Amino acid sequence: MELVPSGPEHRDTVAALLQRAAEGLQGRRGGDAVLTTWLQGDAPTEALSTLERAIEPSVLHVGIAEKRSGLALAWVGAEAGCFAVWVEPEARHAGLGPELARAAIDWLDAQGVTEIDSLALPGDREMKNVLEKAGFKARLLTLRRSG
Repeated sequence: MELVPSGPEHRDTVAALLQRAAEGLQGRRGGDAVLTTWLQGDAPTEALSTLERAIEPSVLHVGIAEKRSGLALAWVGAEAGCFAVWVEPEARHAGLGPELARAAIDWLDAQGVTEIDSLALPGDREMKNVLEKAGFKARLLTLRRSG
């Protein structure tokens, strides 16, 4: 799978997948905090535009899976390359997540990035396993007390 630069021809598909990914984080352990930071108060329908503004002037690259069942986002941040993967629930457990992660990592490697960050929510064993199989190691666990 190749990462396809986000362009006008993919925007509606990418926006719809990203919206479903954002909606899937709502109410999950750690998900609301990620959404608060990531969406900066915007609605999930604005997820793609919000992400593009947040990483500007970096370029957002997108890999879209066959049948539009998942996507990988990759960009070069100020301190490291970053990527996120999301797969439709009905398409999980078929190897698509690791394939999308590999495509994002390959693109970041081609950009000359030497450090890559990604995240898994607390309790998200599946994503943690995908990242560990790709050579990632947890380096920080952020805990917060509210109220």
